[in-house]
Amino acid sequence: MYKINTVSFENLSIYVSHNDDLKEVYRFKEKMNKNIEIPILLNAGEAKEYYLQVDFTKSIYFPLEIVTEVENRKANLNKQLQLGLLFVFFTQK
Repeated sequence: MYKINTVSFENLSIYVSHNDDLKEVYRFKEKMNKNIEIPILLNAGEAKEYYLQVDFTKSIYFPLEIVTEVENRKANLNKQLQLGLLFVFFTQK
């Protein structure tokens, strides 16, 4: 899974190499969420070449993480736990 912060760019396309050709598999369209998660489907032992085309508007800043589905799920649960604890802390009288 790709985890990308979209603050510094306008457009993003992801391509996968297939039979000496590039096939577009993802196009960033909306700016509603600054953090996006893009699933990558790979079987055990499988390898693919991905190419990213990015249109930078503000700066050349491209925080990209590649994580497994399990790591992503743990990170999201941890973030929700932190937000819940902050909510409880700030709503106590």
